[in-house]
Amino acid sequence: MAGPPPDLLLVGVGPHARFKHLPAIQRAVTAGLAASYSILELESARDRLEVLIPTLAVKPRRLAFVPDRRAEGLWYSAESDDALAELCTELPTLRIVLATEPKAHFPYLKWCLAHGRDCLVDKPITLPMSPAKVIDPGRLVTELAELLDLARDSPSRCSVMTPRRYHRVYEWVRRYAAGYVRRFGVPVTYLSIYHGEGVWNTPPEYLEREDHPYKYGYGKLLHSGYHYVDLLARLLDLNGELEIDFVARTAGPEDQQAQVPARLYERMDGAPRFDPARGHPFGETDLAAAFSARRPSGEVVTLGNLALLQTTTSLRNWGALPTDVYNRTGRFGVEEVRLNLGFLAGVAARIVKVPVAVDGRRISFREEFEILVTRNGNLLGGSSLERRAGEVTSEGLLEAGRWRLFRRWLRGEEDRSRIDQHLRSVRLLEAILLSARRQAASNKQ
Repeated sequence: MAGPPPDLLLVGVGPHARFKHLPAIQRAVTAGLAASYSILELESARDRLEVLIPTLAVKPRRLAFVPDRRAEGLWYSAESDDALAELCTELPTLRIVLATEPKAHFPYLKWCLAHGRDCLVDKPITLPMSPAKVIDPGRLVTELAELLDLARDSPSRCSVMTPRRYHRVYEWVRRYAAGYVRRFGVPVTYLSIYHGEGVWNTPPEYLEREDHPYKYGYGKLLHSGYHYVDLLARLLDLNGELEIDFVARTAGPEDQQAQVPARLYERMDGAPRFDPARGHPFGETDLAAAFSARRPSGEVVTLGNLALLQTTTSLRNWGALPTDVYNRTGRFGVEEVRLNLGFLAGVAARIVKVPVAVDGRRISFREEFEILVTRNGNLLGGSSLERRAGEVTSEGLLEAGRWRLFRRWLRGEEDRSRIDQHLRSVRLLEAILLSARRQAASNKQ
């Protein structure tokens, strides 16, 4: 890192930022990678922050607040412009971590790029809204293109916090497949990605929650789902530019009435009455998509599927959520990726969170992974079957990837998750969302 360590600004301190960004920022200050950090938040969060700050081992240099205009449908205002300008005048080396609700990402990113400020933004990169205050998926690529135009003329570096780009297992799978593509000229002929998140929301929470909200029309795809769309894009990149068609199907909060018997809610401790709101344009809880990737001449190169599910095994047995809900919702995750390289080889990887301890409603997990490789040993020589397995006992694969990305961004070395490297991911995301929307509209006819 050339020059003195920068000062940091964390914009937004919701549950995710509190448990992910704040520890990394404090770690960076302690390690001398950052000189200090400040916080910019909504005025409505002042009381919550005043309770949080005394508990932090490394205290922020400054707290700044802007009015909360969300009730007016505004997620960014001129006061944010003024606050950013004042902080940057006081701290010339300021770099900005954007952890706001995603609806505010676009204007904050425009400000950073227009003013030459390095920034690190959470996924999704932008979240365009319609006049009806629900997501407008057809503008995702358009908004990113506008940001990329700004980025080309800006000295700032902008990266996206997608730690699976630095995830040891997924990167091993990608490098292994890339070796076959490069050596033998055989493409990835099949690719599937599965994420079972085990999120069990009670009916009122779909309308009440502002963190991970469904009431604005976005759901699993724009919560954790973006990580797996991004993983899909990186693996498909091995095949070069292809035309990709999606057929997506979704289920949402109302569908769960047919899936989950009402009597199960009665077994929860303090569960609300099973009475979900109907007719609201909720986001999806579950998505299954099939796709084909074709050459312009029509030949199919890759078939595959993407399954992003929240209605999977959960550990929740309580009703009312605590005020601090991050990782206290009974989430129980399993993720898998499988790919084939024609007749030559195949790779399958599974990562599982194994519950090991329960402290109230906070559950501790041990992470385990398994990689299974099959090869045409008769043709290529060597073994035809290989297993790799391990237990991750330190900070975990994902957290290690998060810290590596963050550290490289601080040093000006981040070159794997720049905003311009997410265009294919956002194109895929938009295509999946639009396919799902068309199917939902067809179902109502």
